[in-house]
Amino acid sequence: MSNIIITKEELRAFCIAAFQKKNYGEILNIILTQYSNVFRAWRWKYGINLKRSSKAQSGESKGVVTYLEFSKIEWTGEKEKILENSRNYFNRSIGISSKHKDTYRAAGGKRVPWGETTDDVQDDHAWHRLYWILDSEKEPTIKNLRMWLNEEPDEVYIHPYTVSERIHNLCEFLAQTPLQEDLLEALIKQVYHDANYLEQHFELRLGIHNHVLNNARALGVAACVFIEDVKSLDWIAKITSLWEEYWPKLILEDGFFLEQSSYYHVL
Repeated sequence: MSNIIITKEELRAFCIAAFQKKNYGEILNIILTQYSNVFRAWRWKYGINLKRSSKAQSGESKGVVTYLEFSKIEWTGEKEKILENSRNYFNRSIGISSKHKDTYRAAGGKRVPWGETTDDVQDDHAWHRLYWILDSEKEPTIKNLRMWLNEEPDEVYIHPYTVSERIHNLCEFLAQTPLQEDLLEALIKQVYHDANYLEQHFELRLGIHNHVLNNARALGVAACVFIEDVKSLDWIAKITSLWEEYWPKLILEDGFFLEQSSYYHVL
C-alpha cells in the first residue's frame, strides 16, 4: 500500500473480492478505518446508528478467549511505584476536580445519564475506553468503575484501539485519584493485562493508518508507568520500532496527516 489513503478504485476492488468471498466484516472494517470520517459524516447526516450485535457481544468468541489468556501474566510490583510513575508521567497531583455528576461521557463527547445505554456501537466503545472516569465526580465514577470491572469482556471491550484509549485513561486516573487499596490493585492489574494484550495486537492488519501510532502511544504510557517491570523493555522496543517505521509514512509531503483532515480527531 502506498503512503496515501487507499483510493476509491482500490476500495472498490477490495470490496468486490471480499463480497465474493462473503467476508462482509472485512468490507466494514476497511470502510471504518480508511474512510472513517466520510462514513461517520454520512451516518450522522442520515441519523443511522450502528446497532449492537449479540454475536459480537458473546463472551465465547475466540478474540475474548485470547484476551483472557493474557490475564495469566501476573504483575508483582509495588503499588506505590506505579502511583509515583503515573504522577510523574502526567505531571499531576491528586485531587483534580470534575464537574459531571449525573451523566457520563459517550461517543463524540455527548453526555448520557448513568445507567442508560444507546444503540450506537461507538458509545459502547466510549464506555469501555473509560473516558468518563476523567470528567465525572468521584462518587458515581468509583461506583460505576467497580461495576465495569465486573463486566464480561466482549469484542468491543477488547478492540485494540479501545484497549489503547483505556490504558491511557486509567494511567491518568491513577495519577490524579486517591483510591481504596482493593480498587487500586484491580486497576493496576487491568492496565498490566491490557498492555500485555495490546503488545501482541497492534492494528497492523489494514496497513498504514493512525491507529498504529495510538497503539504505540498507549503501550509507551504503560511502559513508563511499569518501568521497573521487565516487560517494559519489550514494550519500549516494540513501539520504538513501529514509530520509526510508521511516522514518516503517515505524514504527507505537504505536512498534512495521512487522513488529510485538520479536524480528524475532533470527529
